[in-house]
Amino acid sequence: MKAEEIDDDTKLSEIKVIDDLRKKIEINNEAYDHDPNTNSNPPCSVIVAYVNGEKFKSGKIGYAYDTNSMPYVVLIPEAAGSGALAHEIGHVLNYTNSTGNKDDAEPDPTQPSHNVNPGNLMYHIGGDKISDVQCKKFRESTIILRP
Repeated sequence: MKAEEIDDDTKLSEIKVIDDLRKKIEINNEAYDHDPNTNSNPPCSVIVAYVNGEKFKSGKIGYAYDTNSMPYVVLIPEAAGSGALAHEIGHVLNYTNSTGNKDDAEPDPTQPSHNVNPGNLMYHIGGDKISDVQCKKFRESTIILRP
């Protein structure tokens, strides 16, 4: 599937290769010892897939799927820069917040998953700044805070 074929309504199950991979990883993750003190190979937390193309049908340059369990999925068109990946990983860190709050730490009232401040990594047009409150919230991710 090419980036130009993927939009806001595309379900993960429609991208067969990613959906199949995610299901295999879910099975493998169940077999892992989730204690970071005894397991040097933690379960897979995020699948990052680069897709052929410049941008998605919607015009976006990244999608982070909130799958409600590991592994989460990030799709990036091959032409996107590293900032797009960082922005989408930020969404995954928010989706996995231990308090259940999936919004940005300083939410835009019209797009709460995005930051209100232009130039911020999580602004709807991602920048390169991260605030202290965002760092604190990112550190509350269940991906980072393993039992």
